Amino acid sequence: MMKIIKIITAIFLLGLLTSSQNEDLFKLNKTFDIYGAVVRDINEYYVEDVNPELLLKNSLTGMLKELDPYTEYYEEQDKEKIEIITNGNYVGFGINIKKIDNQIVVSGFANDFIAFNDGLRIGDILYKVDSTVVLNLNSSELKKYSQGTPGSIADVKVIRKSDTLSLLLKRHKVEMENIAYYGRTQKGMGYIKLSRFTRGAADELESAVLDLQKRNIKGIIIDLRDNPGGLLDEAVRICELFVPKNTMIVSTKSKNINKSFNYQSRSEPINSTIPIAVLINKGSASASEIVAGCLQDNDRGVIIGRNSFGKGLVQTIIKLPYNSSMKITTARYYTPSGRSIQRKDYYNKIKSDTATFYTVGGRPMFERRGISPDSIIAKKKFTDFVTKIYNDDLIFKFGNRISYEFDKTGFVPNHNFEISDSLLNVFKEFISDSDYIYKTKSNKLIEDLYIQAIDLKLDSTVDALLDDLDRKFKLDKGVLVDNNKNEIVDLIRYEILRRFHNLTDLTRIFTTQDSVVKSAETILSDKTYSRILSGKLINNKSH
Repeated sequence: MMKIIKIITAIFLLGLLTSSQNEDLFKLNKTFDIYGAVVRDINEYYVEDVNPELLLKNSLTGMLKELDPYTEYYEEQDKEKIEIITNGNYVGFGINIKKIDNQIVVSGFANDFIAFNDGLRIGDILYKVDSTVVLNLNSSELKKYSQGTPGSIADVKVIRKSDTLSLLLKRHKVEMENIAYYGRTQKGMGYIKLSRFTRGAADELESAVLDLQKRNIKGIIIDLRDNPGGLLDEAVRICELFVPKNTMIVSTKSKNINKSFNYQSRSEPINSTIPIAVLINKGSASASEIVAGCLQDNDRGVIIGRNSFGKGLVQTIIKLPYNSSMKITTARYYTPSGRSIQRKDYYNKIKSDTATFYTVGGRPMFERRGISPDSIIAKKKFTDFVTKIYNDDLIFKFGNRISYEFDKTGFVPNHNFEISDSLLNVFKEFISDSDYIYKTKSNKLIEDLYIQAIDLKLDSTVDALLDDLDRKFKLDKGVLVDNNKNEIVDLIRYEILRRFHNLTDLTRIFTTQDSVVKSAETILSDKTYSRILSGKLINNKSH
């Protein structure tokens, strides 16, 4: 009888499951039928001609917005984006652009610096590509003209200061390196700047570590700051380089149990004992958080910096008809201790309470915060004035002016280049001559008082008092520069150097001055490292 009851129960549950699947299938078919009828009727009866492809694109965009920002539809012409995500390369001029005064301005170069060698400069305004005026296009519109066959030449006209120049730029395959730079620090640590996780990242990092070990390093600093992530497989393989075989690295959970996986190290590490420090910040996401979370939960390294971004959603690229594709969120990431990396709840399914998880050594960890560092490095905050002149591109424009002058004379600033007092005075003149207006918080409060005085119909003596107060709080631009000299000098120096040196050179130049790298060196050099991993030192804070 018990056996019959079990069989009947199983048949009943199977029936419920089948019924549920049939209901979902009915809803799906119903949706397709209605959508197809709407598109057909619009195409046939709408008062104006319509573009069915545009209708599809817009409807897909609206539909995917209901999910999360990582699920995206790619048309056939978007294949470059897929190449960048998976392989880290694309065909183009190898430049970055930004909009300034509604014009396309060159804002940076790929690491190969080919466009620079072809004569292009940061700050140049793109006017024409071949016979097409591109002056006011956006980034995605420009790609139509910058893409093409590798080796093909484009006649590009740019505006530089008051001159219009004609340059021949080569379209080429731009390789975006996973490792921007690696080397040995002054305190004998190996430093590796890992910028992304595209195909080959693990092999590149392994080669870097093996090379550094020949230089008798005492520890390894893996810099994942501003690394947005990439391929899961590459992150897993990087973890395998440092943790013992069969160590849990990360797990993914999908609503389809057959698509949920536990990733464990399948090979022996190249070094399972050397001290490791991982640098993160709010720009460290996805695969960066997998590496940081694995090393942290397994007490294999210390995490230094600021809280990471908190992207714990897994995306899979699916091929669609007519050479289109979709990047769709298919699962969630979980660190070895079981905590979710995901910070933002797009689906309103996360409870308000926060569970506690533990590393293999018993250190408490919390989820839904991204990855929290073991040693917190206080973020360097710029004053309101410095932030404003930087965001308003005044330092960028000054960099244009100075680099153009250097370029004319053939002067190339090297790693010893510093901003002299005379050059800082030139910047003061530059900012004073500009029509830029900076208002302190006090000036803004006084403006509000003017308005209140008018509303209350106060006499002119109040206006006179406010005028005097406004003058006293209104600081001279030169004084403001002097008050923020150190920060401004650092920004100007970087702005000028990056116009003559690629990312590899820049990282080499500025690593020795990086306060976070210096903190990592100190932690790896003394007992702080072992104290953190033993749980005796929690949330070590540095400034």
